[in-house]
Amino acid sequence: MKGQVSIELLGLAGVMFVFLLFFNNWTFDLQARTREKSLYFDAKRVCNLLSNEINTAASVGDGYKSNFILPYSLVEDTPYAPSIFPGSKSVIINWNGRDLWCPIITSNVTSILIVNGPNTIRNSKGGIIIG
Repeated sequence: MKGQVSIELLGLAGVMFVFLLFFNNWTFDLQARTREKSLYFDAKRVCNLLSNEINTAASVGDGYKSNFILPYSLVEDTPYAPSIFPGSKSVIINWNGRDLWCPIITSNVTSILIVNGPNTIRNSKGGIIIG
């Protein structure tokens, strides 16, 4: 009788171990997807920040000047690179081989020197200058 109880306990422990393996796999997958979504939403926030600054400068008109700060990195110190493509009227944020595009209302961006950190934007005779 004691041997049967030991075998049943070992069988139960084996089933619990298999369940634990599946549960760990599921939680690691969920954590990876959550991290990826967090990075996407942070990149979207930075993209919207930059496009809103450009759109505001274009809407206000000549003489507009403002300072703004782009974060040095995304969530979990993930590096990113902001870019502006005036011809396609878009701002692009690139991180980990992924791109996110945000629209801007003008193609008249004459200087596109953008840095992670403090930036100055101004409208000079309809031309948007960043740097």
